[in-house]
Amino acid sequence: MPSRLFKKNEYNITSTFHEDGSSTHALETIVGEGETPVKAFRTDLDTFCPETLVEFESQDETIEWLITCPNSVWSPWYELPEPEEEEE
Repeated sequence: MPSRLFKKNEYNITSTFHEDGSSTHALETIVGEGETPVKAFRTDLDTFCPETLVEFESQDETIEWLITCPNSVWSPWYELPEPEEEEE
């Protein structure tokens, strides 16, 4: 699992790639076996690099960029609200 230093701590990077090419990434605490990691920070990316505006060529390229991207890309973790079902 890829990891990176952020604010003097090392975190694992977990990623979810969506059908439209966008992606959500989390920095999770590194824990021992049997413990549950905590999502501490997140970033949501489009299909392109926010620094260069060039399309990412692959998921691997996206993750490689996240390992060294500016800290300003990351924000504190929050859950997105579930979409409400429409009533008929």
